[in-house]
Amino acid sequence: MKTSLTIACLLASGLVAMATSTTTFGTLSAATWGGSGIDNNNAQITTITVPATAAASVITLGLEANPRLQPGILANNGAGTYFVAPGAAAGHPTWASWNMGFYIGASPDNTLGQYTFTLTYGLEGGSSATFDPMLIGDNTGAPNSAQNSENLGFSFLSVPIGGFDPNASGTYDFTLSAYLNGNLLGSDSAKVVVGSVPDGGSTVAMLGFAACGLLVFKRVSNRRMATLAK
Repeated sequence: MKTSLTIACLLASGLVAMATSTTTFGTLSAATWGGSGIDNNNAQITTITVPATAAASVITLGLEANPRLQPGILANNGAGTYFVAPGAAAGHPTWASWNMGFYIGASPDNTLGQYTFTLTYGLEGGSSATFDPMLIGDNTGAPNSAQNSENLGFSFLSVPIGGFDPNASGTYDFTLSAYLNGNLLGSDSAKVVVGSVPDGGSTVAMLGFAACGLLVFKRVSNRRMATLAK
């Protein structure tokens, strides 16, 4: 038994070492974020390929912040940072006016159960917390995916970080990670900056021309009604 366990661990470690990941920003067509009509064209997406004996297993991780129960999309930099003004959701003074959606998918079919996942979140310079997003009761997409849209004002998220104030400015970090037998395969990360929203329309594409300090603003016309299943 001990020998078999050792061989299995060595095999898993070898697969983890050979895993490759790619991060992009754009449309995650499989994502509904657990609702309907929610934008999925401005997602931070990490694709992880894990080699296997017969065929590679592919894990897709996605994060996207969107307005809560409001039309339109959040301003973003085209690389996983979203911008929103301080303020609470209508009718819910302790909830944010935005939600963070997550997506976890695996192919081929029925391979999702091989892996474990964590979602880490928190305020930069403040408290952070980590939990298993697969345990959220109203996730959709099983058995090959899991997805949902959550609000930091929800008690199960706000309590572990010492409370959440939707009217306070700050930067919130989110990291969705995948593991095989406890070994990290890869992560997908996004930020929500609560405060001043840059000019330039729905989407702000900030390209990395640090030397000249150039900011290029890109308008996105695709707006959809966000009706979350909450």
